[in-house]
This record gives sequence, structure tokens and C-alpha cells, in this order.
Amino acid sequence: MKRSSEIQGLRGICVAVVMLFHFAIPFRESLLSGGWHREALYRLANIGWIGVDFFFAISGFVVTLVLLKRDQNYVGFMRRRAGRLLPSYFALLVLSGLLTLAAPAIGLPLRSGFAENQLWAWTLTANIATSMHGGLLEGGNITLFHLWSLCVEMQFYLVWPFLVWNLDGRRLVLAMVGVAIAAFTLRSAATYAGVYYNAVYSLTPFRLDGFAMGGLAATLAVSGRKVPAAPWLAGLLLVPSILWFLADIGWHKADGFVQAVGYTVMGAGAAALVLSAYQETLWTPFRRLLAGGQLVHVGDRSYSLYLWHLPFMGTVNLGITTALPDLGPSTVWFVILVNSIVALGLAEFGYRLLERARFGRTSSTSGSRTR
Repeated sequence: MKRSSEIQGLRGICVAVVMLFHFAIPFRESLLSGGWHREALYRLANIGWIGVDFFFAISGFVVTLVLLKRDQNYVGFMRRRAGRLLPSYFALLVLSGLLTLAAPAIGLPLRSGFAENQLWAWTLTANIATSMHGGLLEGGNITLFHLWSLCVEMQFYLVWPFLVWNLDGRRLVLAMVGVAIAAFTLRSAATYAGVYYNAVYSLTPFRLDGFAMGGLAATLAVSGRKVPAAPWLAGLLLVPSILWFLADIGWHKADGFVQAVGYTVMGAGAAALVLSAYQETLWTPFRRLLAGGQLVHVGDRSYSLYLWHLPFMGTVNLGITTALPDLGPSTVWFVILVNSIVALGLAEFGYRLLERARFGRTSSTSGSRTR
């Protein structure tokens, strides 16, 4: 499978907006009560959650392309997926566990029960913990709640190969469309039945439409036929949606319409965009932007950045506010800068010592990354 610099660049944008979301949203009141530039920062940060929806579509696309080669068995596929994702994942859990144990001795306050609740992350069921109570994996100064999306991906990998390998042609396309419709229907029913919004947001059956539409795009890609309408479809779905999110400062993830319809729209738009990037049919200036060296560099490290950017943000913020209590209006910008530097450092460690060291040149040339 060819490596697409444009898809890597898209990953870079996605992880950047997710990081901005997590770094800036805790300062919501301060940002909205400041000047226009602070409000603009909040509005941009407030839509960063869509990066995860893009990641789901990208994963569905890339993994389906890998599966369609039909050159490995299930054990081999899962070994490669686990070998790609889990060393860094469990290294993070070891480090967070050690810091949790040391917290009383170093005076680091943590929420009650956080140590015990880390078991959810160790068993790759963090999304189930999030579905029951959004704060179970939120320790205050250490947090693991973002691991829900990685657990969703691993659960997706458990079942998706059986669908792709047991069907082909029109039957496979119809099955993928059926999975997308079923997920949309199930999520809509749950949303309007009043199911807790974090359950709708984080449980795998409710989120399969993004993966399935990415998989559908992959089947079109391997057909060898260009899909010239794909970039237009992506623009039609994504541009109005993003502009609407920017205009509305509400908590979108808890909005019923966004949950029922918005996730599907974002997934379909992301899948069309990924297909356009893969087939190199994007608007040329945008394609050149995505293929730029810096974005591709960030995209190559997007999994590590996503994994490592958040867990110790609370500790970093505590250190900043303790050392520099009078930063004033500059606090938010300084916090974002320091957290970004810490995240980049940790991600480089994870990328070079845990990801790249295991897969080396093969991973970087195959294009089979899922983040």
C-alpha cells in the first residue's frame, strides 16, 4: 500500500486540534470573558473534538486497505496492530501508575478512586469506564480519559477483519453501508432516549459509522477508479458543519442533534476527504499544504502525540500556576505553549523508542499507520 503524505498531513492537523481542545477548554470562562482574540481561540479549540472523528475514518480507510490485500491471517493482523499500538500505550500506563503511587509522597493531589479505576485502561475498556462516568479516568493532575478512543479502535480491529475477509464486491460494500446505517440508527435512538451523552460518544457500537465509511472509501480506492466527486462531497459536508460549530460556543458533544447526525456527517466528510487525499484529487493548494514537511512530520507522530499529550497536563498546569501565579491574561497562551512542548518531547520519546524501534523502516514506507 502506498504511503500518502497528504493523509499523514491530515493526521497532523487532526492531532493538533485535539491537543488545542484539551489544552484550552479548561480555561473556557477566562477565554470567553477576554477580548476577541481570546474568544476566537476558544471557538477554535471548542471544535477540536472533531479530530477524533477524522481519526476513526482514517483508521477505517487504512486498515481496510491493509485487509483487502488478504496477505495475512487474523493472528498476524492482530499481532501487527497490537505491536504498533500497545507498547506505547502500556508504557504510558506504567508511567502514570508509578506517578499515581508516588503522588502522596510528592504532594500531588489526585481524585479519590483514580488508582483503582486505571484497571479499565489496562484491560482496554477505558471507553466503557467513560460511558458510565466521564470522570472515572480523570485524576485531576493525571488523566487517562482520552484513552477511550484507542480502546474503541482496538475493539474495532477485533471484528472488522471477519467482515472484510468473508465478503467481497457488492456484498462487502452493502455490508459497510449497513454497518454505518446501523450505528447511526442505534446512536440516534440512544440519544433521543436520553442515554448519557458520554456513553453515546464513547461506546464502540455507536461509533462504527466513521470506521465503516472510511472502509467504504478504501474499497473505492482499491477499485482503481478515480472518484472526482469526493473532494466536493467532503467540502459540502465539512465546511458548513465546521462553520456552524465555530459559530456555536455550546458543548457540542452533549448536543442531541450533533450526536445523532453530526458524527455521521463528520465521518462521511472525513472519509471523502481521505479518499481525495489518497487519490490526489484534492484542491492543489490544500494538497500541497497537507503534504508539507512539517505537517507530515507531526502526522508521523500523531499516535504518540495523541497518547502522551494529555495525561500529565494537570501536573504541568499545577507546576505553572505554582511557580508563576501572576501571569494574568498571558496564562492561557503560556499553558498551551508549555504543554505543547512537553507533549512534543514525550511524543518524540514514544515515537523513536517504542514505535519506530519496533517497526523501523517497514512501518514508515508501508503507510499502514492508523494514527
